[in-house]
Amino acid sequence: MFLQSLSDTTIIPGLFNGQTFSDSQIQNSIFDGAQIHSTVWNDVSMRDTNANDMEFTGSHFASSDIVRSSLMNTSFSDCRMETLAFSGVTLIKTRWLHVRSNRSSITQCTLQRCVIKNSMYVDSLFSDFEGINASVENCLFQTTRFEITYGGGMNGFSGAELKNCIFYGCTFTGFPLRGAILENCTFIDCRGEITDDCEGTNVYGLPRFCAPPAKTALTQRGQAEELISIYRTTKK
Repeated sequence: MFLQSLSDTTIIPGLFNGQTFSDSQIQNSIFDGAQIHSTVWNDVSMRDTNANDMEFTGSHFASSDIVRSSLMNTSFSDCRMETLAFSGVTLIKTRWLHVRSNRSSITQCTLQRCVIKNSMYVDSLFSDFEGINASVENCLFQTTRFEITYGGGMNGFSGAELKNCIFYGCTFTGFPLRGAILENCTFIDCRGEITDDCEGTNVYGLPRFCAPPAKTALTQRGQAEELISIYRTTKK
């Protein structure tokens, strides 16, 4: 099937919901605000399409690609992605909840302020991406590659918060976690240029960046001096 210049979003649920959509192309269309659930995309190519504020729920993507499109503020919930490639896509403020990604890739995409939560990425790729102020929580990254090529102008997860995440057997190039805020994260058998500047609390595998507990400002000076006085008295 070939869909071009489709702009009537009212027919989208009938085309996709609960259906298997195979060997198809979507081009120069508008899918803004559409809600798609229980759909299988197999060998589907979406190009030059606006798909902002969409909701994908319980869907399966296989051997497909999304290229030069805008998916701003779109959500993926309980979705599986098998060899799904995003290339040159606007993914600002997207939400990835309970997503299982296998052999998929995100290349030259903007991920500012996105939320990735309770998800798993296996044998996948994050390449030349911009994830400033993103939030990544309770995720597993296994044998996944993160890379920022020199001169590309992308900042990776700079300024992003990564909490309760496990990186197992991952490869890093170009310091994609430079400037990230890491909390309760574990790096096991990882290699490459992970980061050279970050904030880390309870981080295993990056001991150089495990910051000591933050010091709080002294607000009750009198009580502190009294406590010190008592301590000195007992030591005599």
